[in-house]
Order: sequence, then structure tokens, then C-alpha cells
Amino acid sequence: MRLGDEALRRGEWDLARQRFERAFRAAPGSPEGPAGLARVALARDNPVEARRYLQVALERDPAHTDALVDLARLEAEEGSREAAIALLQRAIQAEPGRPDAHEMLFDLTGLAPRSAAPTGERAVTLADAHPYDPRALYWAAQARLQMGQPAIARELLERAIWLADLDEESAGKALARIGALDPSWKERLVVPVHVFADESVRAHPGWRFRMRILWVAMSHSLDWILGVRFIPVSIQAFSSGQGPGNLDRIDAKFERQIAGDRRKGIFAAFTERPKPSRRVWKMGLARFLGRQLTVRLEPGEVQSRPLAHELLHLYGGIHVVEDVDSLMNPSGESMNLDRGSLGIVQAMRTRRFDTSNIELDVLSRIDVPKAIDAYEAALLVNLAYRRLGLQEARTAARNSRASGARKLRQTQELDPHMADVLIAVSALLRRDGRPAESLPLMEAAAELYGAGTPRQREVRREARQLREHLMRAYGVGGD
Repeated sequence: MRLGDEALRRGEWDLARQRFERAFRAAPGSPEGPAGLARVALARDNPVEARRYLQVALERDPAHTDALVDLARLEAEEGSREAAIALLQRAIQAEPGRPDAHEMLFDLTGLAPRSAAPTGERAVTLADAHPYDPRALYWAAQARLQMGQPAIARELLERAIWLADLDEESAGKALARIGALDPSWKERLVVPVHVFADESVRAHPGWRFRMRILWVAMSHSLDWILGVRFIPVSIQAFSSGQGPGNLDRIDAKFERQIAGDRRKGIFAAFTERPKPSRRVWKMGLARFLGRQLTVRLEPGEVQSRPLAHELLHLYGGIHVVEDVDSLMNPSGESMNLDRGSLGIVQAMRTRRFDTSNIELDVLSRIDVPKAIDAYEAALLVNLAYRRLGLQEARTAARNSRASGARKLRQTQELDPHMADVLIAVSALLRRDGRPAESLPLMEAAAELYGAGTPRQREVRREARQLREHLMRAYGVGGD
């Protein structure tokens, strides 16, 4: 089947058909072979043959989502709207996270006509006919409440909230209402997200629904850590250009595109551009304690560990070295969170994403002493690991100069990130009325940014100003 799909993507239809026929013969009871043959028939613009194979596939597995979606597409092209809707509803019931099925169903149902607010049975009927319309869903929830059906009402309100980019006003009404039906929503913080997808993501059918599903999954995955709901309030395009898939370059293009955008919330860019050919590449980038991130998705995925990792950087999460089993290990696969990182992000969970100003968004919104304690505990562990890494580098160098240099480079890869962390802790200490304690952290951060870099010059200047202020005010801070 995999080889057949590869041949189909290359336009080698005869070869694809041969491979799918082999799969058909090898597993006569499986729906995969006939579904593959149907794809070849669709590629050759032979809907009659495609329909025949799709029906065979569905006889073998009535919940086979590929066959359901392909047959729905045929029905819609032939004008059988209701049949297409019924097939798509079956596909979504079998695979709720299937973006192209949602997109097709939305294309067929659209938004309800805008008229006076519907009530009673009319509101329910309207939401059934337009299942992706936040306004229709909100009024149907109100009707269900009057009918004594709070569980159904809560589900309708949640659906309206997750579709906020289609009607932010109605989603806001749903958000204001849902807390009365589900007390857990009162405890959760809601963060708006502005989603940007590049050409490689938009090449897939249903890409907008894929973005919505991605953020629903992320909200649930991180709920135990943050208690936050990330709500996409806008979903739009951006261009990552035609060059290599270097994430630093893509992130820089994204930053230029959103420069001057003053909307509240997180700004998140996504690409599926292939990884560069070199051995080391990046899957994500985030502004530490900021509100911008860029993530590389794997083809088709609707759950993303790199997205979770970068989101926690926005909440002040710090990198840990490879030996630690943690989501904050940039090269690992774990979705667990080490104790130090958990303490940090939970201390920071009340931060806002309004202005990109750390004073307004972070320092004035959190328990500063609690955050300082969390960082100090995590840094003690992380700095101990870094010292171990340096010792390993020295040991390795005795046996192999190249090995020692490589180990040292690996240890120092965390330095710019660690500099950002030290700057954040320094700001927390100043906010807590402890400027003398913040000064050595600023000076250490300047060294970690690297010799001659603009950021080093900027931080050294700020550290020098702070040192001069401390000398004038308290007679401390000198050599």
C-alpha cells in the first residue's frame, strides 16, 4: 500500500494500480486494496470505477475513513449533497481528528443565514444544519438549556469556542456562558492565538481545521501543567519563501510579517518544509517569555511535541540536557515534565500575552517570589548538569581533541538560551526589590550571549548602568 501511494504521488498510475492489486489479492478481506484502486481511478478521472471500488472497501469496513471521504467527494461533485453530508458525518464519527472531512462538511453546510436570534426547535435545527457556525451553536445551546439538556448545551458551547476564528463575537458569548455549566472553565485561563500557516501546510486539504484540531489537542495535552485553553481567534496565511527549510530563516520572515501587529495573544507560525540536509536542524523556535513561536510540523500530524516544547518557553520553561527525561529536553521524545520546569511554568501560568512587554505581560501578573524560588531550584540542577558536561568535555579531550571539542560545543549550545533565562531571573529579582542580586546574573548572561554580539553589547550596557546606579544609591556593586 505504501509503495502504491508513492507511485500514485509520482503520477505512475499503472505501477500504482499493480501494487494496489497485489495488496487486494494478498488481503482479500481488507478495505485497503480496493480503497487504493479507487484512488487510482479518481486520479484517472474515472468516477464509475472509483465508486465501485469504494463500495467494496466500505462493505469490508463501513468505518474506513479514506473510502468514506472519497465517496463523499464523488457524491458532492455529482450534486448529491445530503448523501455527501451523511458520509462525512460517518467519517468524522470514526475519526474525529480528520481535517479534510471537517473541511468538506463545512464547505457543504457553511454559516447559517444572519437573521434574528433563533430560539427553541428552530435554533436546534439551524445548528444541526450548520454544525460549524459559532452563532448557530451558541443559540442552540441556549435552546438546549431551556429544554433541560445542560450536557448537550455544554458541548455546543465548547464547539462554538473552538471555532472562534469564524465568529469571535459568538465564541466570546459562548465562553462567557460555559462557566455556569462547567466549573472547570472558570478555573482555566483562556489565551487567544493567531495562527499562520505557510504554503507547505496550506497544500493539504482541510488545513484550517488541522490548525484548530492541533490547538484543541495542545490545550488538552498541557491542561495538567497549565490549566490553559489556547483558542485560535484567527487563522491566516504567510509565506516562508522558496529557499531551504531553515527554521531560523522562516522564523525571521514570519517576524517581519507580523511586525506592528498589536492584537492580543500568541502569534504562532507553522511550516511543513523539509528539514535541511545537514545533520542538526530545528523543529521549533520561541521567544523566551514572549509571545511568538514557529514550529515545523511533520506531514499530516495534528499533535506536536515541538509545539508543546515551544509553548512552555513562552511560560518561562528552560532547556534541560539530554540526560533528563522531560518535555523541556529539546532532543528527546518525552511528554513528561521535570520537577524544576513544572515549578517554573506553573509559577508563570497567570502571565498574559497582551503587549510583548515583560513588565506588563509577566512581572505584574505573577507571584514574583514564587517564580524566583522556582527558577533558583531549576537552575541549581541545570547548572550542575552543565558543570558535569564541561567535566566530560575535559575528560574526552584527553583521549581525543575532536571528541572533546564536540562535547564542549554540545554543552555550550544551551548558552544563548541560558542567557535569556538569567536575564528573566534578573528582571524578577529587580521586581522583587533585589537589584544587587540581579547584577551578577546580567553580567553572566552577557558572557553567555557570545563575544561581540549585539545582545551582549546591549546587556553589558544595561548591567553597567545598574552597577553605576547601585554605587550611587547604596555604595555597593563595585569590584
